[in-house]
Amino acid sequence: MLATPVPATLVPAAIESDASLSCLTGSPVYLCFVSNTADLPASVREPLATALHEARDAVRSGDVETAHNRLNTVSRILRAKVPPGLTHDRLVHGVAAVERTAAEEPLVASEYLRAMTSIVETTEQSS
Repeated sequence: MLATPVPATLVPAAIESDASLSCLTGSPVYLCFVSNTADLPASVREPLATALHEARDAVRSGDVETAHNRLNTVSRILRAKVPPGLTHDRLVHGVAAVERTAAEEPLVASEYLRAMTSIVETTEQSS
């Protein structure tokens, strides 16, 4: 087992889990995101939330191209302005999952986007 040093700025995390969806095979989809308020700079919260909301709206309306464009915006913000850490890793994972599922499993993609938006907005509210 690997031990990771805990940063001095670590704050209690918000945990969210949901099994309200199932994938095409019928298996339940569980999403669990842990948010650490220290991971996300205040200057990127609003642009990330906006892009994620727009991506979710696009996925829900079947506009996969627009969803991918908004995900590109999210990816650029993550690369340029969000430091490595738990929130960064969760959002990068979410972007990859949405890119894989947007066309074939829009409900799953929409749920990932909802959870990602919740991470960003929860971080914003707890600052």
